[in-house]
Amino acid sequence: MSELVKISNLSKTYFDNNGMTMAVKNFTATIKKGEFVALIGPSGCGKSTILSILSGLLEKTSGEIEYSKDIKIGYMLQSDQLFNWRTVYKNAVLGLEVQRMMNKENISRVEKMLMEYGLYEFKNHYPNQLSGGMKQRAALIRTLAVSPDLLLLDEPFSALDYQSRIAVSDDIFRKIRKEEKTVIMVSHDINEAISASDRVIVLTKRPAEIKSIYEINLNTNSDSLIEKRKAPEFSQYFNMIWGDLDIHV
Repeated sequence: MSELVKISNLSKTYFDNNGMTMAVKNFTATIKKGEFVALIGPSGCGKSTILSILSGLLEKTSGEIEYSKDIKIGYMLQSDQLFNWRTVYKNAVLGLEVQRMMNKENISRVEKMLMEYGLYEFKNHYPNQLSGGMKQRAALIRTLAVSPDLLLLDEPFSALDYQSRIAVSDDIFRKIRKEEKTVIMVSHDINEAISASDRVIVLTKRPAEIKSIYEINLNTNSDSLIEKRKAPEFSQYFNMIWGDLDIHV
């Protein structure tokens, strides 16, 4: 696989009236095309800061980020960020409108995704008429509509209850895999990180540094996240990652 993003010694320091706070320290990683990478670490360690820097929403303090030529980046935040005054369809095509990409081909792709994600019959509904899982599907379609090369997911299903989270993430991650998207996902859920990813990067408490990296190889032919959790190696990965997390209860 070819390299899509190369990150070298990325660091981020915040400055305010109380002084300075280092959020990320010397983060180094290479993301290959088609790879699914999960970032996991203690709450508040700086995981989301890394995604915000990669998306361009935050300036890095130091380090280097090299992207492949003409890369398009899609960023899906924790909350769905749908506009309540726009229908599901109008929310889904928002990125296309902003980037002036409302052509026949792109519109057709959005309508196809609405059908695949079970939202086509709700395309004229408004967000307040949808369930939490449906809102997340709509938000993902909006993110994918502009055909990003790199998809950044910041705990995309954390607002859902546990059962909905499992069902929705299982469905959506299978679709993302099918489309062979390159993904960097921030998660606090070890089960989700292991079952969805090719590689799990464990971060220390703030400032976020890489503590360990796990190449995930599960002995299963299933692409279902639920089925992957039944693989014999799953519990081994879980125990090792849990042991690496600097969490005090």
